[in-house]
Amino acid sequence: MTTTTGTARRAAAVLAISLLVIVGGAGPAWADPAEPTNYQSRVTDVAPFTPYAEVKVVAGDAFLNLAVVPGHTAAVTGYFHEPYLRFDADGTVWANENSPAFYINRSRFGLGGTPASASATATPVWTQVGSGGRYAWHDHRTHWMSPDLPPTVGGTRAEIVFPWDLPIVVDGVETTVSGQLLWFPSANPVGPIMLGLVGLAPLMFLRRGRILPIAVAAAIAAGFALLAATAEYLATPAPGRVIPLTPLVPALAVVAAVLAIGFDRHPLRAWASALLSGIGLVLYSGRSMATLTAPILPSSLPVALERACVAMAGWVGLAVILLAITGLWGSMRINTAEVEAPRDGS
Repeated sequence: MTTTTGTARRAAAVLAISLLVIVGGAGPAWADPAEPTNYQSRVTDVAPFTPYAEVKVVAGDAFLNLAVVPGHTAAVTGYFHEPYLRFDADGTVWANENSPAFYINRSRFGLGGTPASASATATPVWTQVGSGGRYAWHDHRTHWMSPDLPPTVGGTRAEIVFPWDLPIVVDGVETTVSGQLLWFPSANPVGPIMLGLVGLAPLMFLRRGRILPIAVAAAIAAGFALLAATAEYLATPAPGRVIPLTPLVPALAVVAAVLAIGFDRHPLRAWASALLSGIGLVLYSGRSMATLTAPILPSSLPVALERACVAMAGWVGLAVILLAITGLWGSMRINTAEVEAPRDGS
């Protein structure tokens, strides 16, 4: 009885600690990463044209990316026409800590405030923020600054939200980068939701009391979820890519599923690991629900595959949780009965 109880307690302890890690990883990241969205910001013109600087919006409307050819310089002004960014000829990128934009651009919606030392007239204090002549940041001139919809959109067709202009200086020449922000209606989620059911295929080989098909289904679904989460994580440019929290949850689900396979002859540990994997899959799917409907996805994967991965994680996660709870309860009852049986016969 002591051995069985100890095993159950250890499994419960590992499960509880892992759950804390999962829930922590499912929360907001330390920086604003790229997210699925209905918005796309585009550069439409650079006047006068320069071959030495490339400006583009990445991840829908999340980040403005400026790349300057080595040997050339560029500068970006902030919202109050103050010096904000400086690109040197050697590729070093500097940001002015006394620019209000330095603080406003840390989050997508400009939250957090600015210190009293930051103003349009303050003497610049330069700090290195990049190298290689490339830098990306949240520029609020290029995207909608509210979680609420703009009053001019919301129908069934794409709409222009507003045009925008960004003043930069390239090799001493004042240059205007022009663009426009567009809004797109949400996509129909039925297709990817149905496609995600493919992840339940290993359960066709399910036999009473067997953990292996369940663990295999969890491992496959978690592997695809990890692929999708990693592609989303890598879509965020380096300044916003601080800690890989987005792939953490499916990665933990993969590990738990593999442990469940390895614990095939230890039912309590196997079912507890499977339960952990299922919870991780559901948490990842729940956090990524916007992927099923958002028309613009920050990912290098095909849109259909990205959405199917999220749907598969949800379906398989729910199935694994239900089956693991049943298996865990059954195994605990069997172990208890085996330990108490000698007492009844004595």
